[in-house]
Amino acid sequence: MAKNKRKKHQAFYLNIKETKVAINKFKTHYLKNSVGSAGFQCKQDKKKRHNYRRLFSRS
Repeated sequence: MAKNKRKKHQAFYLNIKETKVAINKFKTHYLKNSVGSAGFQCKQDKKKRHNYRRLFSRS
């Protein structure tokens, strides 16, 4: 039981790490390449910016 639990936790923390990496990639891609809102011209980018805001409004 304990071993199983530990494995679960490890997977959980790994997942957090992965999401952090993904978030950082997102940040570098969207925030550094954009000047103001110029980087968010098309609708898809707007949607992504919205999701980004939603992600970070909680933390």
